Amino acid sequence: MPHEKLKEALHYVIENCPDASRLGAIRLNKILWFADCHAFRENGVSITGDTYLKRKFGPVPKHVLAALRDLEGEGKVVVREVPYSTRKTYREFISRTNPDTHGLSEADRDLLKGYAEVICERFTAAAISDASHDQVWEAADEGEEIPLYAIFASQAGAITDDVRAWANEVVGKLAA
Repeated sequence: MPHEKLKEALHYVIENCPDASRLGAIRLNKILWFADCHAFRENGVSITGDTYLKRKFGPVPKHVLAALRDLEGEGKVVVREVPYSTRKTYREFISRTNPDTHGLSEADRDLLKGYAEVICERFTAAAISDASHDQVWEAADEGEEIPLYAIFASQAGAITDDVRAWANEVVGKLAA
């Protein structure tokens, strides 16, 4: 399976969300997005190993639906549509087994669990969706891949004398 880490991360989040009734598709995708961004900033590598696509409600792992179908087919999770108003439903995720976490480090598990707790307990789906609509998301077209390294463009950094010297050196080489 090419997306084992994504499957492990999904199953781990589904198992560890404090209140399963609050873990719909939007929150699940944002937990993965924010945890992957955090890991990428810290280590240069994401947790899931997946790429993200711009979607209406924020970044979504490219292979999330295939990974969820695999988990369902393996009997590890149940995914069902649950009505929450007269015309709307949300996707509910229920873990049926303990997740396999061999591919996830302790730091990975801590990040996923921490983001699951914060996002499930403190954010509505709409609020966390809005929080993921940053400059990187805005710059992409619907369905376009959002490379994780683009997150560095969404954070302003300090322009120090070292940064100026480096920039002047690069410009000097390009001008030569």
